[in-house]
Amino acid sequence: MSLDISLHQKACYNTEVYNANITHNLGSMADNVICFFFHLRDEKPKSITLYNILWHGSGQSAKVIAPMLEVGLKELIENRIELQQHVPEKVWCWGSHAGLVSFTKELLEACKKYPETTLYCNS
Repeated sequence: MSLDISLHQKACYNTEVYNANITHNLGSMADNVICFFFHLRDEKPKSITLYNILWHGSGQSAKVIAPMLEVGLKELIENRIELQQHVPEKVWCWGSHAGLVSFTKELLEACKKYPETTLYCNS
């Protein structure tokens, strides 16, 4: 099974300008990549992870998620060793750190190229 990601033009709902997919096996790694951190008064700190964006970001604007993807990509690259523990252990499992880096980089480039699009996630 895999996660399908696409960007669609707002003006023309059925106009897909980008699509890609990635294995669900990388969800754990993506969930350990913090893209945005915030603290609301009288509440404990919260974060938005790469997993939140990729697996649950449907309906978000490309120009809104692009800055978070930039942070996530930087975190993926800088924390490669720490994130390796989240790579599937079984030889037959699909997915790698390099694959998630590539996937995130390509989506970021598409978001920058098509900032007025909307993200759709389908698993």
